[in-house]
Amino acid sequence: MKITLTDIQKKYGDFEVLTGISTEFEEGKFYGLLGPNGAGKTTLFNILIQATHKTSGHIEWQIDGDKVKADTFYHHVGIVFQSSRLDERLTVEENLITRGALYGLNKRQVFQSLKKFEEYLSIKELRTRRYGMLSGGQKRKVDIARALLHNPSILLLDEPTTGLDPKSRNDLWEAIYELNKKAKMTIILITHYLEEMAFCDRLNVLIQGKLHYSGSVEGFIEK
Repeated sequence: MKITLTDIQKKYGDFEVLTGISTEFEEGKFYGLLGPNGAGKTTLFNILIQATHKTSGHIEWQIDGDKVKADTFYHHVGIVFQSSRLDERLTVEENLITRGALYGLNKRQVFQSLKKFEEYLSIKELRTRRYGMLSGGQKRKVDIARALLHNPSILLLDEPTTGLDPKSRNDLWEAIYELNKKAKMTIILITHYLEEMAFCDRLNVLIQGKLHYSGSVEGFIEK
């Protein structure tokens, strides 16, 4: 999926959260969205996934040059939120089967989908364990698996490593990197950790609701 934003503005009353955001997310690439707390990252994330409306500007979602229709939008998008949406009392397998059903997938189809990504996420041995008993890093990998069940063309993650220990953060980053480079998954990831941007093809930096930089990670460091 390709996403093009032109002069996006978002206001809550008189308060302007986003100002004149224009950028592009191309298919197959790894994008980072960096900024301090309160920069407008999550607001932009919610606009990208159609969870909130922009105040003005234009945004377009395309797949292979064709506009994505509103009624099929969520069939093409995988979303990982800051907090988990899975049931702590169910096993990993039960959670994924239940979520797969929301996309019209039966048990066999869920398992087929998991096979595509298990090598990147390393969750095969977690299937029979209760989700609530997993470590933070393991939970995030299962959250990503949940977001990929319906084979989306783009994966958006909102600060997925928040609260994780350094090793879990590194393991999760390696999994996300593998998804992009080997599975050719388009990825947009929000974070406030600069060191997590090393894997990105392109970096967008938000400060006080404005896009202060858009380009390579190397170019940002030099700047």
